[in-house]
Amino acid sequence: MDIQIGAKGFELRDNLEEYAREKIGHLQKYQPGIQTARVELAKEKTKSLADQNVVQVTLSLNGATIRSQERAASFQSAVDAATLSLRKQLERFKGRVYRVEQRSRRQMKEPGIAPAPPRALRITRRKSFAMKPVSPEEAIEEMEALGHDFYFFVNAETNVYNVLYRRRNGGYGLIEPANQ
Repeated sequence: MDIQIGAKGFELRDNLEEYAREKIGHLQKYQPGIQTARVELAKEKTKSLADQNVVQVTLSLNGATIRSQERAASFQSAVDAATLSLRKQLERFKGRVYRVEQRSRRQMKEPGIAPAPPRALRITRRKSFAMKPVSPEEAIEEMEALGHDFYFFVNAETNVYNVLYRRRNGGYGLIEPANQ
């Protein structure tokens, strides 16, 4: 595994770099397929001294990315917390991969049971309707009247397509194109 370590806001000492390499290197035993590990150590100015040392670790393995960020009073404590978090994530990842492999093996071994065909994504319904420009407030009223969770409309203020949606906290969200 290739371990890259960087520091922001302070000068990286050799003993801290070696400590981080050793701890992150142990993750290899939980998931041998880890290709690279990027460790970023940063010292931030915060009111709480317990949160000023930040460690962010990003692991790349076979097309998947696993990331953890932890804060602590010392870098060693933050590295330990990030390593523990990553270990748990790697165990869950390994379990998911194992279950998928077992399911496909079982389907291949059992006679008379063909593997399930891949799900075909298909459009099952089409709708078309005339869209007159409306304000976001009018779009909220229309969405509520229809009883939908989202509403696609032409914004009268900007004359571009927008999506209005109901948020879990009871408010509304508005999605607008960024390339204006």
